[in-house]
Amino acid sequence: MAFTFKLYADAGLTVVAPNPFVFTFPEDDVPGNWQKQQLWLGSTETDRKVRDATAPGVTNIILTLTDNDPGAGTPTVSDAELSLDDVAYVTPSLDFGVTELLSGVGNAVTFWLRAQIFAGATPATYTAAVSFATAELEEIDV
Repeated sequence: MAFTFKLYADAGLTVVAPNPFVFTFPEDDVPGNWQKQQLWLGSTETDRKVRDATAPGVTNIILTLTDNDPGAGTPTVSDAELSLDDVAYVTPSLDFGVTELLSGVGNAVTFWLRAQIFAGATPATYTAAVSFATAELEEIDV
């Protein structure tokens, strides 16, 4: 069976979030002005769960930001942060605090992504693109 857990841009899990995720900033924006987006990790299936493949039931599920273009220098993942509650932001990894996630729209976990333009940005570089990664996950029937 195909891997059904994805990142979504809505609570109903109907709009798959792009990966990489791109923020575009107004040309008059300055570093320190954050844009943010609420996202969800989940599956629309009803009989599945996902867990860490290396230590199932032991290791928490962790989402990590990765640099979309590591050779470019900026923007980097240090210009983006993650949060479970839109208050306490961390970078580059967010621990969901659970060892497994159940499928179904009602079981999706929400989190926030925010990004800012980097110091020295020019209008041509007023975007921030970051990708998401997890440790190896396995999806199984429940």
